[in-house]
Amino acid sequence: MGFPLQFKGIDSQDKLTALKNYLDKHEDSWGNVDPANYWQGRTLFEHDITDPYIQSIMKDTIRQGISLIKQEVSNGKSIYCEHLSMARWPVGYELRPHADAENPVGQKKHEFPWRDFACITFLNDDFEGGNLYFPELGIEIIPEPGNSICFPGTLNYLHGVKKIISGVRYTIASFLTYDISQAHINI
Repeated sequence: MGFPLQFKGIDSQDKLTALKNYLDKHEDSWGNVDPANYWQGRTLFEHDITDPYIQSIMKDTIRQGISLIKQEVSNGKSIYCEHLSMARWPVGYELRPHADAENPVGQKKHEFPWRDFACITFLNDDFEGGNLYFPELGIEIIPEPGNSICFPGTLNYLHGVKKIISGVRYTIASFLTYDISQAHINI
């Protein structure tokens, strides 16, 4: 199969509808977007999400990703969840290519060196722009609701998000680690 791993993380329209309804009902939970603070008003952390069914959908998706990563890597190590959230991407936002656990040689040490893998699940497609891309691999992913993608946090998997032109892009984002001391989310 190989990385980046792509799979159907949310397998039913009912689950996607439940997520969309939750997002619609909790619009004010996000807070205000602040361009000076990149993630401000754009992230709902797992502990902010009060509906157990929504949490279970998110965690089921991450469990699938962990299972596929273990099949791909097959080193016998346990994988833990360090971060689980929903992210919204309003018009104008983009993310330049980066790695989730490494910086290029000569730059300061990465802020999150334990982030061995990322797992992203797309929740909607009623927006323009927002494709996930891997410039060094020549891969561009067009978001499709329910689809997930997992990939290592290394420089080999530099990735970014193209600018949102219209609408709002929603995703589930997770970072996974071999480091049990960083296991902050019970999956």
